[in-house]
Amino acid sequence: MVSAVAWGADRLPAHFDCVLQELSKRETLLAEEKIAYLGSGLFGVIVEKENSRFEIHRKIMVDDPQTAPEWRKEIRTLFKR
Repeated sequence: MVSAVAWGADRLPAHFDCVLQELSKRETLLAEEKIAYLGSGLFGVIVEKENSRFEIHRKIMVDDPQTAPEWRKEIRTLFKR
């Protein structure tokens, strides 16, 4: 649950890898593109470049960290104890 992503209209917890898989199905990707997590609830369509660099072609906001769902607030409270 700690690494869960708020997914869908109801913002229910979803497994990180499942979100990646669903985004890969929904997005039209060119041969060299792939989906990657960029941080703070943001995923992106990227192309890897030389020297461990990448180019972001599109950004996909999945989980807005500014508006945490109730289930995430509960998890944070448990870890503060």
